[in-house]
Amino acid sequence: MSITGAYTWEDISSLGMEAYFQPIYNVEKHRITGLEALFRAKDGQGGFLDPESLVQEAEEGGWVHSIDLWMIRECCRWFTRFAEYGITRINVNLSPQTCMEEAVWEEISRCLDRYGLQHGKIWLEMTELGKTADNGKLLETAHKLQDKKFNLVMDDFGKGESNFIRLMDFEFQSIKLDKELVWGIGSRKMGMPIVQTLLVFAQRNHIWVTAEGIETREQASQLEELGCNFLQGYLISRPLPAEECVAFIAQWEKADILEETGAGQQKNVKEEIPSGQQKNIKEEILSDQEKMTEKENPADIMAKESLADMQEKKERRLMMRNSRIKTEGKPERKKNPSSAGLRWNRKGDI
Repeated sequence: MSITGAYTWEDISSLGMEAYFQPIYNVEKHRITGLEALFRAKDGQGGFLDPESLVQEAEEGGWVHSIDLWMIRECCRWFTRFAEYGITRINVNLSPQTCMEEAVWEEISRCLDRYGLQHGKIWLEMTELGKTADNGKLLETAHKLQDKKFNLVMDDFGKGESNFIRLMDFEFQSIKLDKELVWGIGSRKMGMPIVQTLLVFAQRNHIWVTAEGIETREQASQLEELGCNFLQGYLISRPLPAEECVAFIAQWEKADILEETGAGQQKNVKEEIPSGQQKNIKEEILSDQEKMTEKENPADIMAKESLADMQEKKERRLMMRNSRIKTEGKPERKKNPSSAGLRWNRKGDI
């Protein structure tokens, strides 16, 4: 139907709703560690209503907060199941209108507390920040959510109101590059330098970056070389119903998606994951959970990892220097025919 206010929350609830999940690929770990939750409402005829039109209608009708809070509950309900296969966080969209609701941060906090989840496990994506005139109220809600240890994500960075001014105001822990920026890397003259500048800025300020709209291995390779943290798009997987997403993640082969088309997706989906691989995944989950405690936010983790990288580079330079010395040969002692003394003689010396 057209956007005329024909639907209400009660209508959507009676028709049926479902949460879909799109995998997010971790460049460093070479596997899926995150998901984005997406709302789907049934149309009563075996299909789904158009998501964008429905959300716009919900905003105009004043009931979009019902969608957002229902989705957060669904993420909490499914999180433990996903975590068995290496998922460490789920992103969910939060409309500016929802942020206008009185004490909404308390309701979100209570939801996670009921399921025994750390607040850092659900990342809140703030979209279309320019749709509300009450920027002060929006900032107040954002800061209270951050005080509760929630990680905030600026969605569609580089599009509309999602820009550096908003980044300064809200101090997001993560940003998602709009797909137009990603697609512009190989098709527009300024595409590559603009994205490169954004990623350098993010790295220096310990902001995690996800690139949306990844559809080719060339795009994935370029973003990996530029230092992007996460990749999301149809190259990895389309959004899937929860059960299908669980099966997809369980069968993910721990190989770089740049080596195989589609990141091995849909391959041997019905086979069970080897027990040895399950053990490795569980160990990595525990490692990730230790990092993402309520006392430790992404900025702290990134800072530690930066120091570790510096130390690793220092050790690598030392190894290279030692290797050159071995290649050139160690100084050897050689008797001087004209005296009983000794002198150092390097390769190339006479």
